[in-house]
Amino acid sequence: MKTVTVPDRIKMLIRIIEELSSIQSKKDLIRFLIRNAVEFTQAERGFFIEQSQERDLVFYDVDGQIATDPEVSRSTIRAVFANHRPVCLVEDSDGHSIPPTASILALDLKTIMCAPLSGDQEGDRRIEPAVLYVDSQIYTRPFDRLDLEFFTILARHAVVVLDNLVLTQALQNDFKLLHQEVKSRFGYHRIVGECEEMKRVYDTLEMIRNTDLDVMIVGDTGTGKELIAKAIHYSSRRSEAPLKQINCAALPEGLVEAELFGLERSVATEVRKRTGKMEQADGGTLFLDEIGDMAFRVQNRLLRFLENRQFRRIGGREEISVDVRVLAATNKDLEKEIREGRFRDALRFRLDIVTIRLPRLRDRGEDLHILAEYFLEEVVQAHHLEISGFTTAAWDLMRRYSWPGNVRELKHRIHSAAFLARGPLIDVQDLGLHHPPDRARARSLKERTEEFERNFITRILVRHVWDRKQTAKALGISENVLNRKMKSLDINP
Repeated sequence: MKTVTVPDRIKMLIRIIEELSSIQSKKDLIRFLIRNAVEFTQAERGFFIEQSQERDLVFYDVDGQIATDPEVSRSTIRAVFANHRPVCLVEDSDGHSIPPTASILALDLKTIMCAPLSGDQEGDRRIEPAVLYVDSQIYTRPFDRLDLEFFTILARHAVVVLDNLVLTQALQNDFKLLHQEVKSRFGYHRIVGECEEMKRVYDTLEMIRNTDLDVMIVGDTGTGKELIAKAIHYSSRRSEAPLKQINCAALPEGLVEAELFGLERSVATEVRKRTGKMEQADGGTLFLDEIGDMAFRVQNRLLRFLENRQFRRIGGREEISVDVRVLAATNKDLEKEIREGRFRDALRFRLDIVTIRLPRLRDRGEDLHILAEYFLEEVVQAHHLEISGFTTAAWDLMRRYSWPGNVRELKHRIHSAAFLARGPLIDVQDLGLHHPPDRARARSLKERTEEFERNFITRILVRHVWDRKQTAKALGISENVLNRKMKSLDINP
């Protein structure tokens, strides 16, 4: 038998430990451990043994397969499980030092080494208790304390790898479940609403969900633009890949650019290299919320990216290619932004391949009733509240209110009212709608008349370049009367 020196064994142990970190599955780990344990100890065979909660022993062979009732020293194995201490038994030339248990005598074993894969014994364990076991039926050189220490070190490193593998698998399973829950929650079939405008939105989502077309989502604040963006992503073939989001209105210009494109280390001293949302969304979807507030310089860079899906990090020279679908949302009138020089028309045309326009809540008719009931049921179930509905007065107030914050405001009002309600039904005072229900309807005839006069006189003044004499003549009134009207109506150039 070839003699292995101590330096050789140290090198072998270092090599084994280094290779342990690259193992990706429990089966591969078991095969690797047994194969190297046998080579390391020069034993005849080896097993990886787990102890179930019922204290049954499960044996794995060198192929990573479960071995049925192998002939081993079970007394030694159970002692290691019980004491959590490694055991090394070697028969000397006179046949002594191994206790004469029934299994050892029956198998005529000359060498046994067994070490626990013991991590933290306190608290919950992610893995079953296990040991690494080798034995031989032929006489071998006597093992010493150094051999046992080496064998134990191997077992201790193995338990860390095994624990991490089990944890990784558990996290992967949890992620899959969470991802399925998110897909189910944000699929467009879960969006609430039955009005004609929303039905058109659903039809558009169905037509584009399995395409890679970029989409522009337009709507007032609170109409659900972010919800639609998530519905597009989680209903598409990109749903397993990342969805990355950036709010262009919430961050200053420089930070938006860095968040979007990333940074190279060479940008400034003590600045670390950082990937941006574009790189992180590779294979998936990038959602640019409130793109109407994006700085002009960042718009230029985004336009270049949309042409060929390539970009450079800030301070970088390398062109980075990514496969990203871009969704953009805005509550602004982009035509007006373009006319006033705040938004690039080329970027609008490039993003505006498909446009989804979301209606305001006050234009959705009976959807108000459907949404209110939905949000109430949501908060009642989540917090086990004893609220069963709304009073007639509360329904009347909600129908007359203009809802400037749209669906978002409705949700927040109802969630708040459910906690503040003094009885089983939400009433007017619980909703906290302190402003006039609908300012357009609440105005008096006098206010409406003044508004008409103001607009009409101003239009005639503009037509005559603010020449009061010509304007008065066109209106059929004296110049003095025009001056009084302009003063009372607060009309000035």
